[in-house]
Amino acid sequence: MKKILLIEDDISLNEGICATLSSREIEIFSAFSLEEGRAGFDKNTYDLVILDLNLPDGNGLDFLKEIRKSSEIPVIILTA
Repeated sequence: MKKILLIEDDISLNEGICATLSSREIEIFSAFSLEEGRAGFDKNTYDLVILDLNLPDGNGLDFLKEIRKSSEIPVIILTA
């Protein structure tokens, strides 16, 4: 089973993405802030990160730079 880290603060969008991907036998860790996303990223190994650019506690691009220091995991950037 593939594992995805989703970091998106918009509740409707977060839930919609989770519902769509969960039906495809994908395990999703859902975070609504960079703090939650960092905690999830540090605790688990993922196959993909879906990352919002504008989050309440920071910028998604800054977190992407952190990710790239230690990982080449694929990242999809979201913005509304």
